[in-house]
Amino acid sequence: MIKEIEAGGGTVRVTGSLDADDHAELRDALESALGSAPERLTVDLTGVEGLHSRPIAILCYAWVEAVKRHVEMEVVVSGGVERVLRDANLDQVFALRAAGG
Repeated sequence: MIKEIEAGGGTVRVTGSLDADDHAELRDALESALGSAPERLTVDLTGVEGLHSRPIAILCYAWVEAVKRHVEMEVVVSGGVERVLRDANLDQVFALRAAGG
């Protein structure tokens, strides 16, 4: 369950756990951020404790939309979320940056 989701400018910051039912809220936040026409979209998942496959699919959707709009996309991660995304080889799709790195 998402505790908080903020979308401002080219940044989306999520805290809590991204469960299967959270995909619509995440998609709306990402679309809002992309709608502001940023040069770079930063998705900050450092406050996320768990990640379901549906929100992962929404991250991939956001990457496709970012590419269409010529927007660079970066996902900031830590801990288990970083491990999940790297194990899924998504570091080969969009830029993953470890928190503090």
